[in-house]
Amino acid sequence: MNQAFRSQFNTTVVGSLAYELLVLAHSSAILSIFGLETYGLLGSLLGIIHIVTHIADLGMTNSITPFLQIIVQNKQNWRFLLIQRTLLPHLPFVVLTSVGALIFCFHSSLGQNINPILLIIILMLIVLETIQSFMRQLLYALFKTKAIITTELGLLILRIKSIWGLHFLTQYQITISLIMWSHLASALICLTIFYLLLRQSYQQLPDSDLDIPTNFGWRLARNRASNYLLRLSRNIFAVHFLTPLFAFQFGLKTAGLFFFASKLAKIVSAVVKLSIGYSGNGLLARVKNQDLETKCAVFTQLASKLFSIVIPAGMLFFPLCIGGLHSGYLQSTAIHISLLCLLFLIITFFEFFFMLYEQWYILEEAAHHLCIIKLIELTAFFIIFRYFLFSAPEFLVILIVMRTLHFGFIATHAYRTWGITLVHKFDLQSYTWYAAFSCLCWYFLY
Repeated sequence: MNQAFRSQFNTTVVGSLAYELLVLAHSSAILSIFGLETYGLLGSLLGIIHIVTHIADLGMTNSITPFLQIIVQNKQNWRFLLIQRTLLPHLPFVVLTSVGALIFCFHSSLGQNINPILLIIILMLIVLETIQSFMRQLLYALFKTKAIITTELGLLILRIKSIWGLHFLTQYQITISLIMWSHLASALICLTIFYLLLRQSYQQLPDSDLDIPTNFGWRLARNRASNYLLRLSRNIFAVHFLTPLFAFQFGLKTAGLFFFASKLAKIVSAVVKLSIGYSGNGLLARVKNQDLETKCAVFTQLASKLFSIVIPAGMLFFPLCIGGLHSGYLQSTAIHISLLCLLFLIITFFEFFFMLYEQWYILEEAAHHLCIIKLIELTAFFIIFRYFLFSAPEFLVILIVMRTLHFGFIATHAYRTWGITLVHKFDLQSYTWYAAFSCLCWYFLY
């Protein structure tokens, strides 16, 4: 099991890095063509699609891990739990949420820039992305990492080649509608491939009678409700929520700046999300029924992997961002991008550790313990946003303070309850070269 995780971890890191570097190059080129205002509109629409997808999910995706061993016992359990109890009852809610998102977009300040065809594409993307997110999480839990990485990286390359090939070969103008059409085609192909991969896993399960614990329905409902609140609260501090929020509060140009700055920070966050988030979920699912000592050892292993990504990334990115601020007096845009990137990177680094702890709470079916602090945090967020006026950087600083207080509560509660902590021994010598490179960056930038 550990060998499978290590193999999956390495594959995920390499694949996600390649994916995000391609996205960054593609986004930079799109920004140069669109300009900040149109690019901010694109980022806002993509952000709305993503956040509504999480709303429509209703805790479905994150509830897979604790019950994976029950799901994969036989074909009957698979059909009953995934299809009859999860997907089919959930589809009406997904459609209603998508329609609600369309009404919101149409009546918002963004509505004047959206045509009816684009609205239909947005609706279809929300439905497809919600199902695709569920399938992706399940495939990661089943250790189908190489297939997922190959599929998504291949589709990204195909999508980028199609857009730019059409632009350069036929002089076709790149528009938001063209980009959305490419996302829709990619989502349809990806969904088909994921379905075939899951069907292959289903065919390998044994044929036996349905075997569901008597209290399963209550456990599933409680787990989904808690996970739903956790996921929504986490997304408040993510780029897909903050970009449209910035568009409404600070204008499309500021949203465009923030959306591009987040692409730089996302190079690190995507690696952590895929390797520690999805792959780590799969590993935790495998030790669900083991003793506490074994599960704590897995948590320590994931924490070690997390530090192996976060520490080098921090040593590389923070000096570059601060150096951009220091040298950005020549151009105000450079200052804004560097500052927004730096602040969002700090928020993103907090999210890495939140994600690992929340995975543990989900594994232990104790996510409901976090609900009170999540509700307090959500209330404080909306009060601050509604009744106080800040600039975009000041608003991000306030979010960092809120995240720090929240993290302190979760870390303390987890240590007192299970004895787990992120503070553990790891080899500092392995980061010597990163530290040396970081010092060189500071020297040359200043």
